[in-house]
Amino acid sequence: MKKISTTNPLKPIAYIIGKFNLILFIIIIASGLVTSIIVLNNILIKAYTKNTEKNVTISTTFDQQTIDYLSKLETIDKNTGYQNLSSSSNNPFSE
Repeated sequence: MKKISTTNPLKPIAYIIGKFNLILFIIIIASGLVTSIIVLNNILIKAYTKNTEKNVTISTTFDQQTIDYLSKLETIDKNTGYQNLSSSSNNPFSE
């Protein structure tokens, strides 16, 4: 007659987990990170396509006062040109 062992049937599984716990931990963490990146990527893609499907045209108008002010600023920039700052600022590292 054969001798039947009455040991715990989970003992081999506990041995494998005990021996390879660091490797299993790294695999679980890496798979969780990959899963979260894929889920976030899908969420961003859906949000982008949802926003691009709308054809929203925003109509804006400028009053004449704003147009005149902007053109005045543009002419001021063109008239001043490049200012030579070499006489007003000295470089302490040059001789």
